[in-house]
Amino acid sequence: MNIKKFKEFEAYAQAVVHANLHLMLPRLIEPRWEVATQTIGDINIQFGKEACGIIAEGAVHPGMKTLFVPIAGSQLANGLPLHNHSVLELDPGAELTIASQEAHDWCSIQMPAGVFNHDTDDDADPNLSRAGSQVINIGNEAMTRLRRLLVQLDHSLRIEPNLTMPPATQKSIQADILAACRLITAEKAAPRRTMGRPSLPRGEIIRRSVEEIERHENEFLSMEDLTHVANVSERTLRNVFLEYFGIPPRRFLTIQRLHRVRTTLQKADPDCEKVSAVACQFGFWHFGRFASEYCRLFGEQPSHTLKRQPARCRISPTSKS
Repeated sequence: MNIKKFKEFEAYAQAVVHANLHLMLPRLIEPRWEVATQTIGDINIQFGKEACGIIAEGAVHPGMKTLFVPIAGSQLANGLPLHNHSVLELDPGAELTIASQEAHDWCSIQMPAGVFNHDTDDDADPNLSRAGSQVINIGNEAMTRLRRLLVQLDHSLRIEPNLTMPPATQKSIQADILAACRLITAEKAAPRRTMGRPSLPRGEIIRRSVEEIERHENEFLSMEDLTHVANVSERTLRNVFLEYFGIPPRRFLTIQRLHRVRTTLQKADPDCEKVSAVACQFGFWHFGRFASEYCRLFGEQPSHTLKRQPARCRISPTSKS
């Protein structure tokens, strides 16, 4: 198993590879992240441990079926809560939004769609061919089986991280994982329906808002800009953002701008650029408040980011950004 531990959020974001994702840090509790990756036959598994919250948006890879399994901590998937007996099932190419405001653990299981669907009666539901995602609430037996299997696998591979598994062992583990995953999807009681960004009206509100933010990534956007493009009231916009991301839209916009300031500072020449000028570029004019928010979110002063110095701020465990 390939285990990587990170103190820098950007490095961690690059290590999460089961989907094409844009990751954003909404709140710094402790700068500590971990990703453990293992390939077993046709199945790719990633275990993630995050000591902070996260907002992740993107889509899974074409041709790959994915199950996202919450292991610990409160998490939202496409605006729906993931409980102890919930998993997020993702068709090839499906879009997703994962959000959390606290420390949490997760696991993603990825495999070619043909491997997952082998010997299953997919023809019974023509909608299965569409790229969609669905939160599945399952029974205790199925979830216990999957969790136990994942915990045992994680534990065994950490004890012997360099162990080379013979083909027979890989085949056995893959069969166990497939059986547990198929048991989960077999428990779906409701007809399959697409959810997330393609669903209306909630998903359309999110899609329009995020696209507007991306179109104006180097400009300041107000709440009025988002309510106008989404064609909804400020109250409706707030409720939808709270459902999807766990934070209101004003805070989402602020965090987006702080991340863009950080990216700009990391690329800037410290001899030619000033922090204040970069902050102004993204709509921050109260420099004391900006520096405080930046420090709480990233654990360092913006001037240290610009100068590429490792100096850190002191972060209280209860600090909120």
